[in-house]
Amino acid sequence: MSVFISPELASAHVGAQGVAATSESAASDAKFATQLLGRPFDEATLLALGHPYQGATDFHKRAPAL
Repeated sequence: MSVFISPELASAHVGAQGVAATSESAASDAKFATQLLGRPFDEATLLALGHPYQGATDFHKRAPAL
């Protein structure tokens, strides 16, 4: 999982904090993204949720085949 806070997230359009997480389906190998939204000025909670997920996955270390 790649965890990042970015102005391109949908959360930026509504003024909320957001963390995006990359995932994939074990059944179909389909890739998708999940977005966690938080309260204003509550980045610590979002990162506290995203950091353990990143530690349990290797999505943030993968690169697409070129």
